[in-house]
Amino acid sequence: MDTKQKKSSKKAKWIILVCLLLVLAIAGTVVAMVLKNLAPDGRLANDAQLVRLLAKEGDATITLDKDILVDEPLVVNGNKTIEGSGSIILITDFEAAWPKDKNSSWGVGCTELKAEEAEKLPALFNIGDGASLTLGGDVTVDTEKRANGVLVGKNGSFTITGNAVVKNGRYANLVVEENATALLAGGELLDGGAYNLINNGNMELTGTNVSGAETGATVYTLGTVTQSGGTVANGSVHNVYVAAGSFTMTGGTNT
Repeated sequence: MDTKQKKSSKKAKWIILVCLLLVLAIAGTVVAMVLKNLAPDGRLANDAQLVRLLAKEGDATITLDKDILVDEPLVVNGNKTIEGSGSIILITDFEAAWPKDKNSSWGVGCTELKAEEAEKLPALFNIGDGASLTLGGDVTVDTEKRANGVLVGKNGSFTITGNAVVKNGRYANLVVEENATALLAGGELLDGGAYNLINNGNMELTGTNVSGAETGATVYTLGTVTQSGGTVANGSVHNVYVAAGSFTMTGGTNT
């Protein structure tokens, strides 16, 4: 082989090596993103990734750009924010976790409701002790009357803002346990199956439209609720029912 051929062969080998390194680098990036529960474009890829990312400790912002179909409860640990545009839709009934000795109208009737029992009912989002969840942007959570929407565990917190929507809770869209907090700053809670929201903690309503309760109160509270904005409307029995605690209204509408 002459000198010219040797140089050409050496150059070809270097080109092949560089190409291999580029392929490995790209593959490594993709693997790293998968391990971080993100698609290669940095956005959420599927329901399994949503489950894993919410359950991890620590802070994370999840951006939706499409609908995600979910068939299991979502446990929230750490501080999580879901934003972007898309729907999280429950496609499976949580029958195994629903009380077997109760009929479909279980617990309906404001004087009969026990918030402690409502806290035991299955929900799509389950916010753990000390954890927080914020829904914002144009995110929609639709449980299609298969389970409750959001359960805020003791010492947990929930915030809804922007144009986010939680709707079609089987019994309620939002249940707030004792020593938990909720800030309803925007968006909507729509069409609760029996009640719309049940509060046993501390809730502040500053801008959310809370509308629709098929057989009970739109807002049922045993804790503390302050309303300075937003709307409470379309309860089949009451818009607001104060079983204990307090409801203070300084603004907004209650129709």
